Amino acid sequence: MANLTDKEKEVLNKNVETVNALNKQVLDYSMAQFKACQLKDQAEQTLQSNYEELSNKYNEGNPIQINIESGEWSAVKETEEK
Repeated sequence: MANLTDKEKEVLNKNVETVNALNKQVLDYSMAQFKACQLKDQAEQTLQSNYEELSNKYNEGNPIQINIESGEWSAVKETEEK
């Protein structure tokens, strides 16, 4: 059985370390992306709940239009489909 030279082993080990480091970066990125998606979903649910509370409070649960800068709200007028 033949052995690799020290130089070949060094190059091989360096390449393995590079692949392992990159795999860790990909895993870290994937975990961060998953967590960000979870947090986004939670924030959207909170926003929807907040909208529903305001809609119930100000317009008996009917849709409202809210200007988030001024805080003004108005009832959404239903349009007839043609």
